[in-house]
Amino acid sequence: AAGLTGPIVYAGMGRPSDFNGQKVEGSIVALDFNSGMSWITAADLGAKAIIFLENSAADRGQAERKFAMLP
Repeated sequence: AAGLTGPIVYAGMGRPSDFNGQKVEGSIVALDFNSGMSWITAADLGAKAIIFLENSAADRGQAERKFAMLP
């Protein structure tokens, strides 16, 4: 009921250099939809949540890269 809160960090394509100088741990990270599997970097750095921002490169292939077969 309380929802999820935290600072929002924009990290573009999610490349390691896109996170430089940003506090990711405990944050909500916004990534461009066409960032491939780079969302895993945000998770590894301690992001609470990841939001994907739609753009013209949004397609099924990019969407499939947002799933992981992890428990």
